Amino acid sequence: MAACILYLVILFSNILEQVIPQGSYIDELLFFAFLLGTAMKISVAGAGLDGWNRYDFAIAILLLFLLMTGTVSTLLYGKDSPGVAVAKDIILCGKFFAVFLCGKLLFLTADRDKILGRIRKVTRLLVLVIFLCGILSLFVNIGMGDQIRYGLRSYQFLFTHYMFLVYAEAVMTAVLCTGKDEDNRIYIAMALGSMLLTLRTKAVVFCVIFLMFFLLEKIGKDIRFRYYVIAGAAGAVAAWGKISEYLSWGFTYNMRNGLYMKGISLAMAHFPLGTGFASFGSNLSYEYNPQIYYDLGLDSFQGFEHGTPVLSDVFWPYIFGEFGVIGFVLYTGMLILLFFSLKEELRGYSEMMRGANCLFAYLLVASAAEAVFTNSTGVCCALFLSIYFRRTCRNTDELSENRSPFLIRF
Repeated sequence: MAACILYLVILFSNILEQVIPQGSYIDELLFFAFLLGTAMKISVAGAGLDGWNRYDFAIAILLLFLLMTGTVSTLLYGKDSPGVAVAKDIILCGKFFAVFLCGKLLFLTADRDKILGRIRKVTRLLVLVIFLCGILSLFVNIGMGDQIRYGLRSYQFLFTHYMFLVYAEAVMTAVLCTGKDEDNRIYIAMALGSMLLTLRTKAVVFCVIFLMFFLLEKIGKDIRFRYYVIAGAAGAVAAWGKISEYLSWGFTYNMRNGLYMKGISLAMAHFPLGTGFASFGSNLSYEYNPQIYYDLGLDSFQGFEHGTPVLSDVFWPYIFGEFGVIGFVLYTGMLILLFFSLKEELRGYSEMMRGANCLFAYLLVASAAEAVFTNSTGVCCALFLSIYFRRTCRNTDELSENRSPFLIRF
């Protein structure tokens, strides 16, 4: 029951925020709760790092190197950054992987099959309700979306923004993929349909990648990392209309384009370490160091009309701007290792791996258009990947035998 309640809370946290303002801090709450839980389990219960496989150890090492890179670049270039801003940014850049790594050390013996079985029942009902409301919203304005795109009314259900519905449907699709029931297919189709009703490009790209992976599995192909590269190319083709629209604006008009351009400029000017913590590409950086955006001329870009830049629409400029080329390589490396960690963890559990692939694909797609790895949706995905989508162990002897961080194979 607790697992189902947690599932609903993190699935609809954006809706809860409208009633409970503190709900907006769910990602930070999860970070500190998981960190504290892990510390207590290690210090009080005497548990070790048995829940980690070799790729998890490597992620932890690269995360440490990323924080060290940020520290050095801050000492070199960001000496004026307040200590509180630096501390907040350390949490911001590390909380996704911290929640994933800590989650793998908690609840090791929970029965995942039973938990996911219960969650799937709830998910089927939720998918049906959301889909029916979406169909109704196409013809009648029921207050669940009012933006018109392509002559149609965009759909966002009860969320404050369309991206939260895309996230929720991606998570529910992943959950439904963990079941063997043929009946789940119609619910997966409804989940993808509701996602498409948001009329968001990321929803189209996700659906294209999902269908591609589905067809690959149908012909007996194991989803390897190289297929993500191919899927990314297919997604780019599907999103080419939106990409070409952004390119037609150039790099001196739109805020998203401008942040990419200026982020690369900062990475080159401060090669190879970047500008340091709390200095660029995040709402936190604007809160503590707004002058840099005026110095870079971004105040004249579309998206700065109300005196505050729209910084949550990008993620990667934050990484290569603050942490430079080294940080970009480290973060990309951690994501690749995350994929291999999931493959190692779920070897022999094809249904769970299918669900994990859904969430991993969603994260990669969303990172092109939002700060997914530093916002609440990304952290909640890390929780799902580490707690819900993993094999059940009766005891620590059933964990991976390859725990050494020096036994990494690609």
